[in-house]
Amino acid sequence: MESFHNAGMSRTSGPSELLVALDRSDAEPLREQIAEQLRAAIRLGTLRSGTRLPASRVLAANLGVSRGVVVEAYDEMHAQGFLAISARSAPVVTAIPGDVGPAPVEPPVRAPLVDFAIETVDTALFDRRAWLRAYAAALDTAPSAALAYGDPRGRPELRSALAEYLGRARGVAAEPARTVICQGSIQGVQIAARLLAAAGARRVAIEDPCSAEVRAATVRAGLEPVPVPADADGLDVGALPTANVNAVLLTPAHQYPGGGTLTPERRRALLAWADTADALIVEDDYDGELRYDRRPVGALQGLARERVIYLGTASRTLVPALRLGWMVVPAALVAGAIAIRWELGGPSPALDQLALARLLRTAAFERHVRRLRTEYGRRREALLAALARTLPDAVPGGAAAGVHLTLTLPAAVSVAAVARAAAAQRVHLQTVELFRAEPADDTRTLLLGFGRVPAPAAPLATSMLERVLSSAAGRARW
Repeated sequence: MESFHNAGMSRTSGPSELLVALDRSDAEPLREQIAEQLRAAIRLGTLRSGTRLPASRVLAANLGVSRGVVVEAYDEMHAQGFLAISARSAPVVTAIPGDVGPAPVEPPVRAPLVDFAIETVDTALFDRRAWLRAYAAALDTAPSAALAYGDPRGRPELRSALAEYLGRARGVAAEPARTVICQGSIQGVQIAARLLAAAGARRVAIEDPCSAEVRAATVRAGLEPVPVPADADGLDVGALPTANVNAVLLTPAHQYPGGGTLTPERRRALLAWADTADALIVEDDYDGELRYDRRPVGALQGLARERVIYLGTASRTLVPALRLGWMVVPAALVAGAIAIRWELGGPSPALDQLALARLLRTAAFERHVRRLRTEYGRRREALLAALARTLPDAVPGGAAAGVHLTLTLPAAVSVAAVARAAAAQRVHLQTVELFRAEPADDTRTLLLGFGRVPAPAAPLATSMLERVLSSAAGRARW
């Protein structure tokens, strides 16, 4: 039996990749073997209507047979209605009775006219040229060994660059050996939850409100999530002693989605509780670099490196599509983190890691972050000004950080009515109730992202928001 998986492209005849297996010991002619296998593939749907097949000379060369053998097979299938053949063109699979037909085209998703989503950043701000330069340099200088699977923790170049950057910019006591590269903050939360379970934790405090992904990650790890209220000052640390928990997972720099920042008093109380309870803390440094009114607050991890699992991501400062995040773990948990990271598919793409390492080493990353702070700060101010004119009775809230703020309405409104009105107006809008452990039917707090609301668009965006609220409340104007 001879099997040929033909790769490459013919200069003049289009595709040449086709899976055909010939058995030269079989009494069946090679022409019939080719035709029979192609007919079976068409009937099964692996070769769909409209698929171009290799030209006869290309397939013949790849299979090691004369061109006449392939021409005869194609002619037979053409006569049977399986193929359409025209002069100087490759054969094309035609529709036959029972054929599944061409792959259906997915209908285009209607983009919102106004996108207040709090999770999204403006990907148009990504410095593609800087990334391309860094990626090209990484590809040009990467040793061959870097293209293998490598250390599950990630490339040492990136772990070393991150350790320096996080210490300088976020006050993290990082070491390359204790740094693990992961695919964004959600995977970091998943790994952290499994590390907590392996360390003996059974109940973990989570912020209320928080993302559904956090709750799901704790449950999948075999932990019981215990909602603890979060307000404008961050997590209510005073509730931890009576919550009967072994660990806590929080977003102290910019609480997601409530927008608060953990106060210095609560930070000290949290670390004191962790020492007393011999508990672990998972610190998701959400929006830690994006602060507009003052210097970013340093990370908790720098004050208690053996009690804190630190999580960070490039999704907020670069783009989510890179799928690059990182963890700094206590020494006792390093081996477990390595094992879990390998189980989840091994290290992230090496060239992306090397490109990010180069951005960090050349300070291009920090320059980009400064540009983001300027731009997002401008958008936040424009949105606040437009809200003051359009919805003067509503009260904005949340720290001057990240890419969203909260808006407290003067009266409660139905969550379902807001969703219907927003959909009708093509406005992407979220309410805080969507993130609560026990959602209510009514809400007074909206979540307004400005990652995709440029400053000049703020007046129109708030005008459409007022229409949504008026429609949801059943009144002429909100």
